[in-house]
Amino acid sequence: MDKAGYYIIYDGRHTGPFPKQRILSLYADGRIGGDARISSDRTVWIELSLHPDFSREISGGSGAGEENEPPGLIASGEEEESPWRVYRDGKIYGPYSVKELEEMASSGQLLPSDNVAKCGEKDWHPAESIIEFQTASRSSVPQPAERDTPSDSPYARTEVASRLQVPSLMPFGRIFSKEILKNDFVRIVIFFSIVPFLILGLFPEKGSSTLLAEIALCAWGTYFCLLWACVFGLFAKPRRQVWSKGVVCAMVTVGVGLPLLFYVQRKMPLISELYLNVLSEESQDLLRKEPVKVLLSYVFGVGLCEEFFKIIPLLLISKREKMSQTEFMFIGMLSGFGFAIAENVQYSHIFSMHPLSIRASSEAELINNLMLSYSSSLSGQLLRYLSLPILHAAWSGVLGWFVAASRLYYERRWRIFLAGLLMVAVLHGVYDFLCSFPHWHMGLAAAAIVVLCAYMKHTEDGSMNISAEIKFSS
Repeated sequence: MDKAGYYIIYDGRHTGPFPKQRILSLYADGRIGGDARISSDRTVWIELSLHPDFSREISGGSGAGEENEPPGLIASGEEEESPWRVYRDGKIYGPYSVKELEEMASSGQLLPSDNVAKCGEKDWHPAESIIEFQTASRSSVPQPAERDTPSDSPYARTEVASRLQVPSLMPFGRIFSKEILKNDFVRIVIFFSIVPFLILGLFPEKGSSTLLAEIALCAWGTYFCLLWACVFGLFAKPRRQVWSKGVVCAMVTVGVGLPLLFYVQRKMPLISELYLNVLSEESQDLLRKEPVKVLLSYVFGVGLCEEFFKIIPLLLISKREKMSQTEFMFIGMLSGFGFAIAENVQYSHIFSMHPLSIRASSEAELINNLMLSYSSSLSGQLLRYLSLPILHAAWSGVLGWFVAASRLYYERRWRIFLAGLLMVAVLHGVYDFLCSFPHWHMGLAAAAIVVLCAYMKHTEDGSMNISAEIKFSS
């Protein structure tokens, strides 16, 4: 096992690696608890209080310098009430009876350097202090068998009997316990299960004000963006204060960035001309005659402007906040989600202002046309609410990486930022341009997600880390 450092998962946060003394110091200061999970390879995670490398220091810290003594050698043939576990190379095996431990020691499966502990106890002890070893260690040692408790073992029969009790079959105490209600995963599932019912109640009834309909559309957009944010939050693992900063950035994007964007696209001479090339009624004719001109209009009139105003909030806070590159990317994504919410509401409102005109020569044809129209409308709305927000977030997240990189190389900060802005503007503009051609834009949409994940992985590998260590604070 690699002893160079240990990783920690505590209170939903993932950080490290830290040396052993650093983790013991965090525990002594009360900044992590015994339920923090520790790993040396980020594959096998064990609670700090149960980890063989830490359990003796933690459990032995109480009392006037007293240490927990091992229970001593077990005489051959002696049976214990509790089964035993074996710890080796970051994995826990068992449970085993005393006889099985003796057989494993004789065959070389159990080494004197392995750690063993009774089930239910936190103290681990070297196997040689518990079992007598009659054979020398072998050059090739097999791993202990990883299995559940044998069905013919007296421990298995006791466990099955306890499960047949009423509290085991109907754990009402656990259902209403704080342990369940404080679990982040449970809270997220409850939130995303209940919120749609609440949003449905916001739609106005016949004759009511349309203001509630606008609020409901905004709520649906926020719901799906939050869903995507939680998905990427599992990957980025941002700190809680990063979430709050990202929400503020999203609100600034909606309240300040969008009005500025609308003003620039409609009033600034060169930008307004480019914007009209893709928005006017003659845009389809222009696409057939001068496709390159339309493509450049999408890149610089739409992509460049939108990405710049989406990233303004991150630029404002980047001067005074110390964050990792992944956290910069995550805040950029939340800002992109804020833009997507406002855009979805706008397009839904425009769609509702154009009533459908359906013609039919018979009742059956009318019903068929209504169903086709409804299906087309539903598909368009689902696409806008489910898929397009993640594209806005992906482009903003990649640009957030360049904002972080510009802080690292301060003397070249503007060149780095402008290179990233141009890159995402091209991705954004080419995607909008390809939307005019059936199915072509799907490939670029997938490419945007791949680019985002590649930059997040690039950061995780430590290729361009800004902060060498994230402060582990409660």
